[in-house]
Order: sequence, then C-alpha cells, then structure tokens
Amino acid sequence: MAKDKLVSKYLENNKYGKDSLSHEIHGNANKIRIEDVVVDLVAKYDQSMANKDTANASKYRGLVHGLAMQCDLLKGVKEEWAMNIGGGVAGNKLFSNYTNLTFPNKFFTEQGEILFDEEGKFLLAVKDEEGNDIVKRQEDLTEDWIIRSTEENDFMKRQQSCVKQQGKPLDFDIDWEVSKMLRTNEQWKSMATDSIGGVYFVNKYIEENAEAMKSGMMPDEKLHPDSFDPEFDNRLHAFYADRLRKAHDPDYQTPADIRKTDQLIAQATNQTSQS
Repeated sequence: MAKDKLVSKYLENNKYGKDSLSHEIHGNANKIRIEDVVVDLVAKYDQSMANKDTANASKYRGLVHGLAMQCDLLKGVKEEWAMNIGGGVAGNKLFSNYTNLTFPNKFFTEQGEILFDEEGKFLLAVKDEEGNDIVKRQEDLTEDWIIRSTEENDFMKRQQSCVKQQGKPLDFDIDWEVSKMLRTNEQWKSMATDSIGGVYFVNKYIEENAEAMKSGMMPDEKLHPDSFDPEFDNRLHAFYADRLRKAHDPDYQTPADIRKTDQLIAQATNQTSQS
C-alpha cells in the first residue's frame, strides 16, 4: 500500500529536527495550548509558594513535570511513526497493511488537537471523514501498530528450500513450519495483508472466492483481517502451506485447483453433449 501523499509531502518538508522542543512539533495551535497550560500552572505554583502552601505548590510542580514528560514521550512516538512510515528500503513503509494509520497519519501531520483531561493527561483528537472527533489517550496510540519483520524472508527461504528438494522427500514438515511462521510475534497479521514474495493473500482469496462474494454467500466479516487469525481460522495456514507444496511439487493441486478442473471438465462435457 502506497504512502499517503499528504504524509509524504509533510515528511519531505519537515521543519522539525532532533533539537526541536518536544511541545512544538505538533503544530502551532497545540504549542500555544500547552504553553498556556504551563504558564497557568507556574503562576499557581508561584502563588502557592507565596502563601507557603507547599502541598499545592508540590501538586502544580508535579503537573508541570508530568506535561514535560508527556511531551517527550509523544515526540518519541512521532519519531517512531516517521521512521516506520518511510524508513524501509527506498523509503518504503515498514508498517504492515494490517495497521490502521488513519489516526496517527492525521495527528502527526498536525491535523489533530492535544487536549487535557481533569488530571492533566493528554487527550489526542482528530476529525473523521464526517467531522466527528476521534479521541485517543497517548498510551493507546501504538497498541495496534504492526511492523513488518522477517516473515517474508522466512517464508521465501522455505519456498526456495522446497524448490531445491523437488523430487525428494522434504527435510521439514510444511504444516509445522507454516504454523510456526504464522504464530511467531503475530506475523500472521502481516502475512494476511502484505505482499509475501510478490503475492498478496487477500487479493488471491478474493479472486478465488469472487462468486461466493457476488452471490452473498460470504459475509463481509469473513474478509476482515482479524477473521484470519490462525488461532481460530485455517485459511491463512492452508494458503501458505499450499504455496510450499506447489513449490516442492509443481503438479500438486489445491482443493481450489481441483474444483476449477472439475468445472472445466463439466463445461466441456456439457458442450459436447449439446453439439
């Protein structure tokens, strides 16, 4: 999936650097809002100290320190986002297509707001397509981020091994290896949505099930990425195991291949009987 053009343009023209203050990298409006809150807290701290109210002075000092820490943490998350959105080979995205980047792409290109809850904790907000607010806490920003790892290399090594061993018994168990690949560090999420050896599982799955989708026999939820979780579903396992079996035995036919062959035979037989 290509990078968002607005994101690419933002990163190309990025005006911030490593030395930028952590509260100023999310747009001028948010910078001013944070500074206003800090000025207010410092004034309350000074007033409390003047009144010898050390308890409240300590509270306001803690809130200022907490804001600084939140700003530093959020700067780190933005740097991580920038690296993963365009830090791969030739500037390619490291985020898996499984990751929904709608919120971070808007927020980190200065299209969001930093608000505060009653305890002074950040509430991050962006607008959806209908203009409604989507609000997240800072700690929830990265909870569903999936970064591409070694899953493609792992699979391609096994596929190449299958090709080299054509005509001989394999020295590994295909089902065991596929299960291991899918379950390691949730690699199944990338293998369900990203290109593995130039092939997208979802595209092939839609292609093979076009008739069922057209007739309404396949519910939409069966195409949601989470529906392919190998803990509960066998479709991903079958797809990648079949790819390895075909690499080892070019004559191997999957159940889908057999169905297609049967359909072609049936059509040919029907045409012959009618002629």
